[in-house]
Amino acid sequence: MDCTILTATDSESVRAAVAAASPGRSLRTADDGSEALAVLANETIDILILDHPLPDCDAGHLLEAVLRKKPGLVVIGLVSPANTSERERLLRGGANFVLPKPPDPALLGSRIASLAEQ
Repeated sequence: MDCTILTATDSESVRAAVAAASPGRSLRTADDGSEALAVLANETIDILILDHPLPDCDAGHLLEAVLRKKPGLVVIGLVSPANTSERERLLRGGANFVLPKPPDPALLGSRIASLAEQ
């Protein structure tokens, strides 16, 4: 199933991993939270990949704002493996999955594929 993925990150390595994990899917990027909100307001996005931290906002607060406007949006969070508190916060906040950074393209690809089929 085709889907459109928005990656909210200022990291080129995260963008590269998402591209490697998502062959044939439509990809959009946002450098920060403000840009992500603008894209979500103007385009149909199926999956949001949310990097923590973002340069202009807290990922947990952005997740709350996004899900208020787009309830049910599929969200994959990315956090440092050492940041277990942020991982738990994103999961409690509504993220479908939280994966360690840098994301393994194979694992990320399998999560994207399973979520796109739902």
